[in-house]
Amino acid sequence: SKLPFVIRKYRSAKMAMAIHELDKLGTLDLIVCDFLTPSVNLIWPGRKLKTPTLLFQHNVESLIWKRMHDNATGLKRTYLRGQWQRMRKFEFESSARFDGVVAVSEEDAAIMRKDYALKNVLGAVPTGVDCEFFAESKWPRQEHSLVFLGSMDWMPNIDAVEFFTGEIWPTVKKKFPHATCTIVGRNPPAKVKELERRIPGVRVTGTVDDVRPFLAAAVAMIVPLRVGGGTRIKIFEGMATGIPVISTRIGAEGLPVTHGENILLADAPAEFAAQIAAVFEKPAAAAQIGASGRTLVREKFGWESVNQIFEGYCRQAVELGSKRK
Repeated sequence: SKLPFVIRKYRSAKMAMAIHELDKLGTLDLIVCDFLTPSVNLIWPGRKLKTPTLLFQHNVESLIWKRMHDNATGLKRTYLRGQWQRMRKFEFESSARFDGVVAVSEEDAAIMRKDYALKNVLGAVPTGVDCEFFAESKWPRQEHSLVFLGSMDWMPNIDAVEFFTGEIWPTVKKKFPHATCTIVGRNPPAKVKELERRIPGVRVTGTVDDVRPFLAAAVAMIVPLRVGGGTRIKIFEGMATGIPVISTRIGAEGLPVTHGENILLADAPAEFAAQIAAVFEKPAAAAQIGASGRTLVREKFGWESVNQIFEGYCRQAVELGSKRK
């Protein structure tokens, strides 16, 4: 297939037919395509929709594949290069056919406008959090404990936990022998499950009903991403509960956060381990980082204000689509 694998596997004639049958009725105000993936069933050359359309891009997908390619070696690097190039072509062609495109960060919006020369990027929607659900945690935290949150069937998260356990965790364990790290997220592949057996102090939960108890029990939340795009909703969800967050710069990319004020940032393994040690050894300072992060999210990124921004983009897309008719 000329399509990237992660797009081709979601092509569905049934879904495409259902969308176009609904479009024919003429009763819809707007079709929102959430993520790039389902767009393979929505818009393609030679078939136009009457209904206005909006693409909500949670990442610049080809950027994820480029970064995965850059971190790979051997045959894997060769394979990823092909997937990256296919994704870039599909992402540009598909995005260009929508009446409007919305990103989740100003950085992503700028990339779409500059690298893809897209004229239909309406802007960015800040990451929003349900601050009532992710309320401040009052539970006692388990000494020298860390938590990682993220879907474990997503390759950037798999790469992140492999990077952390292989290059950062040994340094942490040497200094803090009783330290623990809990990896929380759905559908972990065999190689992630194996980490629990192979590496002392590491626990892999798989799917959980509620992530909040894990956030409440840990001293810090780690985000050791090396590849990715968009913004990290999990960072803001964690911050909303008051847990201090330690992240790579790519992990926090697109978020209006400040190192040493409301988050701790480090990229090299030794620097990341040093930030973990600082959180373990200076609980008062760590608590202040957590409190500042919580204030940032509650004041600026609650659902109500974010929803109003997204509604504005929906109305713009409807107007643009109506002119196209």
